[in-house]
Amino acid sequence: MNKKKIEKGVKQILEGIGADLKRKDIATTPKRVADMYEEILGGELKDPYKELEVILEQKVLVTMMQLFLFILVEVMEVFKEEKKQE
Repeated sequence: MNKKKIEKGVKQILEGIGADLKRKDIATTPKRVADMYEEILGGELKDPYKELEVILEQKVLVTMMQLFLFILVEVMEVFKEEKKQE
């Protein structure tokens, strides 16, 4: 991504609509817009699986823990039933 080109384009738009680029609040607008585009579109070329890898690993761990707890509860129920029958 070429942020300088984005800044230049925004500056040209502001000039085109007659905005005063010397005004303090307008002077930083081209950079802010370029930063926004970088933030919004910066991940466009990234591999989503790589980015989500940590999240997916955590979900797998949580699912495994849930399964383990479910099995543990079931085993405890079986032991309870066996104790009742004794």
